[in-house]
Amino acid sequence: MSDLSQLQSAIARNLDRRVHKILITRGNELHCQIERGAAPRLAGLLRAQFHAELILMVANDRRADKGVFEMHYLFANARENWFLHATEELAPEEPIISLATFYYPASRFEREIQDLFGIQAIGHPDPRPLVRHAFWPKDYFPLRKDAVEVAEKALDAVLDRMKNEPVPAQELEKAKNQVISELVVGRRTVQEKADAIGQAAVLGKNPDLVNLDLDRYLAVTPADIQRVAQKYFDPKQRTVLIIETAPAAAGQK
Repeated sequence: MSDLSQLQSAIARNLDRRVHKILITRGNELHCQIERGAAPRLAGLLRAQFHAELILMVANDRRADKGVFEMHYLFANARENWFLHATEELAPEEPIISLATFYYPASRFEREIQDLFGIQAIGHPDPRPLVRHAFWPKDYFPLRKDAVEVAEKALDAVLDRMKNEPVPAQELEKAKNQVISELVVGRRTVQEKADAIGQAAVLGKNPDLVNLDLDRYLAVTPADIQRVAQKYFDPKQRTVLIIETAPAAAGQK
């Protein structure tokens, strides 16, 4: 398609008041803002009449400055070399309508967005986590702008629990089994044994500690853990380091 004005007119006509700011840039790019829930209708139009496929879906947390999340959809017709970028704004905690049954790539895009931003896709045939770690707190989504604060609060809650409550016997047993496994598996070769002896000699000032570590770990009790947690997990003694990306210089993106 050499003239995107046909596409521009078709979108304006078919989506009526559900599309705004339809702009053509750089000759082969069309950008538009769509109303909430209009993505499936736009996708159907692009596939049926213009043979365009969805090639990317990403989200952006704009709650701090606009009070919304942004969903960005990128459609393309590779043969005719043109692209359409549609932006949809969502209220916090508002879901999107899934495109997974319409475009196969949307399935993974939507699952990843759900794991990283907490934006759910209504009607997704397989909403299982894709990249979400099992140990992440329930309300932690790493690409939200407040992820650091949420993670810090979750960590504080765990540390407070260790100070105020004995570690469950089952959890302590799991930890001890893991230590046993690491010590056995990590000392199979001559090099690994030498490393363990060297570490005991340098850090513990006694190479014989290499043969005593396991007994010391196995002797730990829930009361020991709680006592140490109460001594060292003091918010006044900790240092929190937050690494942020430097702002772009003037004229740079």
